[in-house]
Amino acid sequence: MWGFVYIACMIDNAKLCELAEISQEKMKKSLKARKVLADIAATKRWYLFYYPNLAAANFAGKSLDKWQEFALDCCLLDWRKVEKIEMQFIELMKKVKDVRIVGKETDLSLSIAGQNWRACCGKRNLPDGEIFTAPIKNSVNGVILYNTPSHYRGQDFAWIKLWMKNGKVMKEESDNISGLREILATDSGARYFGEFAFGLNEKILEPTKQIIFDEKIGKSLHMALGKCYKEAPNGNDSSVHWDLIFRFKEAGATLYFDGVKVFFDGKWRDRRFDFLNKGI
Repeated sequence: MWGFVYIACMIDNAKLCELAEISQEKMKKSLKARKVLADIAATKRWYLFYYPNLAAANFAGKSLDKWQEFALDCCLLDWRKVEKIEMQFIELMKKVKDVRIVGKETDLSLSIAGQNWRACCGKRNLPDGEIFTAPIKNSVNGVILYNTPSHYRGQDFAWIKLWMKNGKVMKEESDNISGLREILATDSGARYFGEFAFGLNEKILEPTKQIIFDEKIGKSLHMALGKCYKEAPNGNDSSVHWDLIFRFKEAGATLYFDGVKVFFDGKWRDRRFDFLNKGI
């Protein structure tokens, strides 16, 4: 079976906010009804690309010329070279058991021991440039402030702060708290994480409010609330898959792998990871 190709194309400004007037309750019912098809689609061949048009440019606060230049710059990379860098990173991360993330209003710990990692290097998405896994479902503890604006289900979130205990969101804050709580109430898996990933594309340095770009921001990580991927499972299932992005510079972040400080003051300081400072 050849599967299918999926190209996402933003047509006009209304398209970007077409869900804004739909109630979250209706949206939740729709997502649950379509989940069976979404699960099947995820097993097929697909490709996702946001065509650089005026609507997307306006949404990101850029002129069309600047947006087109930006979209091409972050998509037209040497993806074979990127794959080699990502695989080098993955080989190191396979040896890591515990991760701790410290920064502004953030101190979060999680385990990735024995989890599968996957490289994302232009074979399914454009732009691309990340490696991902899933945290051990009940291992996430502490607090994290996601410092990157997000547009999800027709709603805007400037920031989101989550308190975690044994993998579950126990407390939440946001500039759009009602929208956040509606999404977290979607189903039993929406309060758990299904993905943990590092963004590596140094051609993407600022938020666009379009997740396919923002999750790849260089020197960032993201964690998706909800459904895990079959390629990197942790047992969490949901009709939600919402990537929340944590940018290192803005958070003054420090990262610890198995208790060793590997990233601080804006750079990978452990010599094993020094190659990542050059970017992709």
